[in-house]
Amino acid sequence: MIEATVMSADLPPSGLGITLRPEATEDDAQRIAECLRNALTSGEITISRPTAG
Repeated sequence: MIEATVMSADLPPSGLGITLRPEATEDDAQRIAECLRNALTSGEITISRPTAG
């Protein structure tokens, strides 16, 4: 359900942005966030509603 990702250029990366496909559900977003929680050693995960475009 991921359409695109963007990662900061610094090493180690300090930021990651994920754009979900238009048909993605809240459950998809939560599942992706849980995968990230399991992989991250620090930082936070924020899920925002998509902007109308």
